Amino acid sequence: MGTSTANVVEILALLILLQSVSSFCNGDNFNGSCIKTEREALVKFKSSLLNNSNSLPSWVGDDCCRWDGVTCDDINGHVVELVLSWASIMGNISLHLGNLSNLQYLDLSMKPSLAIHSLHFPSSLKYLNLSYVLLDKCDNWLQSINMLPSLLELDLWNCELSIIADVSHVNFTSLEVLNLGWNNFHSTIPRWLYNITKLQNLVLHSGPFRGSLSTDISNLKSLASLDADFNSLEGNIPNTLNRLCNLIELYLGYNKFSDISNNLLHGQIPQNLSEMMPSLQLLSLSNNYLNGTVPATLCRSGSLQILDLSNNHLSGRIPSCWGNLPSLTVIDFSSNMLSGDVPMSLGSQESLVSLHLQNNTLQGKIPMSLRNLESLETLDFSMNAFDGFIPSWIGESLSSLKVLSIHSNKFEGEIPLQLCYLASLRILNLANNMMTGTIPNCFGNFTAIAMHEQKGHWDYYTKYEPFAFVTASYGENVQVYVKGIELEYTRTLRFLYSIDLSGNNFVGEIPQELMNLSGLQILNLSTNKLDGHIPWNIGKLSSLESLDLSENELSGSIPFSISDLNFLSHLNLSLNHLSGRIPKGNQLQTLDDKSIYIGNDGLCGPPLNNCSDDADELPKGHEKGGTRRKDDSEIVWFYGGMGMGFAAGFVGVCSILYFNDSRRCAWFGLVDRVYNKLWVTIAIKANQVKRKFLRNKLEGNA
Repeated sequence: MGTSTANVVEILALLILLQSVSSFCNGDNFNGSCIKTEREALVKFKSSLLNNSNSLPSWVGDDCCRWDGVTCDDINGHVVELVLSWASIMGNISLHLGNLSNLQYLDLSMKPSLAIHSLHFPSSLKYLNLSYVLLDKCDNWLQSINMLPSLLELDLWNCELSIIADVSHVNFTSLEVLNLGWNNFHSTIPRWLYNITKLQNLVLHSGPFRGSLSTDISNLKSLASLDADFNSLEGNIPNTLNRLCNLIELYLGYNKFSDISNNLLHGQIPQNLSEMMPSLQLLSLSNNYLNGTVPATLCRSGSLQILDLSNNHLSGRIPSCWGNLPSLTVIDFSSNMLSGDVPMSLGSQESLVSLHLQNNTLQGKIPMSLRNLESLETLDFSMNAFDGFIPSWIGESLSSLKVLSIHSNKFEGEIPLQLCYLASLRILNLANNMMTGTIPNCFGNFTAIAMHEQKGHWDYYTKYEPFAFVTASYGENVQVYVKGIELEYTRTLRFLYSIDLSGNNFVGEIPQELMNLSGLQILNLSTNKLDGHIPWNIGKLSSLESLDLSENELSGSIPFSISDLNFLSHLNLSLNHLSGRIPKGNQLQTLDDKSIYIGNDGLCGPPLNNCSDDADELPKGHEKGGTRRKDDSEIVWFYGGMGMGFAAGFVGVCSILYFNDSRRCAWFGLVDRVYNKLWVTIAIKANQVKRKFLRNKLEGNA
């Protein structure tokens, strides 16, 4: 028993001794805080920087493990992490960190003022981020990285790399994330890249790479995300992409792929795309030269969330097979040559947030099934051949809508009042249609009427709008009566910042209620038949940047409040019947182009001809509250303020003299002295003048 215990103690002592020796040998005189050789390597790195005395100010003292950005292993004291993305460092250096033998994580990103012309890393490195560091003069970058067998993540985004040499054997086969985006390669995709079989995330965005995408891409079977947007890749999209069963995101937009036949979308893979790429959530093939039709196989890709085929040469009808994509949120088929009607089945995509079909040759009416898209935020059917009336259910059912753009179609009739219910609307574009009637007042009044019930929730009674009228307004709240029920709350179109109703046949006056849209930035009502005056309080649109009221039948003067639009950068009031003096203002003075006022024979003032005196007279009907000229009102306030100031000063002086005897005596004493001095001065001067007059008279008689 005793012998066994002694043996165990001896063994433990021997192990402790071996551990100490090992730590001593491996630790290079580790003193419990920082290894000397690693500290020297860090000091050498700092000394190579430009303005090194001010760079990394915490890097002082013997314990480098306490320096900012440096992390050491708690057991052996080796530096394992060096993160300097936060630091302000610059210079043209050689980055040799081989002495940091246990370094695993190196981040020097976001340093556009740091140029590295030579690299050497310890083989232990697993994570390397040099994004935005200049490596254009570093010829050995690939050879240095190829000596890192444990490397898992490599980020070389925007390093101005131009040379991507070939390597006979790839050693960094453990790599899972590779980012070579936004450089200056202008070469084909290197073949060695297809041998990194453990890659999960590959970014080649804006390489820019040219040539074709090799069929060897199928070797990257672990790939979950491929971003090759904004390159010059051409030819066919390889049909071997269907072997990437783990692919979640595929970005091939903004290239030169020219033939949609014989690729993953048409005819070369099994029609059931969801079985071949069951995890695919994002497919972007926009801005290429793809032709053919939209493949019906896409309707069966059950995990798909974003589908972007915009800006290609696709033709034919949109498939009518939609309905099995419960996660689909974005469809973008814009800027193609698609024709026919919008399929009713699109209305079954209840998760849809954005639907872009603009710039095609689609026709017919907007299908009623789209009223089921309650999550829809963007509806863009512009530049097609849709006709009929704008459906009222857009305002009744699509309550989340933020962008409604249906310009450049053949819609007719009036603007449905139900559009005023779209409380989240940001952009409304109905331009270049054949619409008639007046502009609804409710655009600037109220939208959805809400009532708080005893059940504790809010209900929206938009269908009762014809029976509602406003009784009082205060801030964001409006008192409204609906069928005799007084409601205390309503939401207004405060977020609406762009309205374009140009190129229609709208008549009547510009609604005063539009002036309540304080956040409005763009207002285009040009090329209609609007008459009456420009609203006198248009200056309330304090955020307005662009105002176009040209080619209407507006009359009267330009309101002086327009000079209050301090952000206005575009103005067009041409081809109306406006008259009077053009207002002056700091921002208006920068808009000195005569063309914005042409076609209004009654206008005068800079930048047009000078005004005659009678041009200052206000047109009939502009005398009422708020239409007083701005300079006249300023004169009234100036003289009124002067009079009140004089009265206040006079009363103040008299009060002091009345209540303070010493000041009163001093004041009247001063008055007496001044009076006496003035009287004596005047008397002497008068006597001198009298004597001079008599002397001249006597000399004349003599």
